[in-house]
Amino acid sequence: MSEVSALGEYSRRHAYKASRKRGKKLVRKGLLGVTFAVAVLYVLSASAQDMPWKGQNAQPPAAGTAVAADPAAAATTAAAGPAQPAPTPPELLGRLAFDKDQVILDDRQRQELDKIATRLRANPALRIMIDSYASPREGQASDARRISVKRAVALRKYLITKGLVQERISVRALGDTVADEPKDRADVMTL
Repeated sequence: MSEVSALGEYSRRHAYKASRKRGKKLVRKGLLGVTFAVAVLYVLSASAQDMPWKGQNAQPPAAGTAVAADPAAAATTAAAGPAQPAPTPPELLGRLAFDKDQVILDDRQRQELDKIATRLRANPALRIMIDSYASPREGQASDARRISVKRAVALRKYLITKGLVQERISVRALGDTVADEPKDRADVMTL
């Protein structure tokens, strides 16, 4: 391998580090969306794992030495990304029934949430979705939405007080969009 291609690998490493710093700076300034920046950093880190110079204090290859990674293969691997496992279907962890217009949790609901929190603490990779429903009053569908929001937030707050990280809990307040009974309820499902 020529000296020029060995130095090319070295400069590619510096370009990667510089692009990571630039991306983080743009996110801090609000000029780049966090989701996009995370995706860019993921692709960059995936391609960096295939490079022969990975590591914090790695030295550039010496002139005249062969570089193990093929740049075309590294680009193909970075574009494909790591193999993703098949998604698992959502599992219903609990169905919490509420009285009409009830927002505050009672003892029965707290016990059910304690069981769910125990299961989530045992499996740190598990994420949940709370779907909250409420039956409407006569002619006031917006009240059902408001009540379902308050229920979902109350459930989420309770789980957070039990030691769960809020990023693992997603909520949806669906108002009166449920067809089956009971209409005043919250479903806790895995994602």
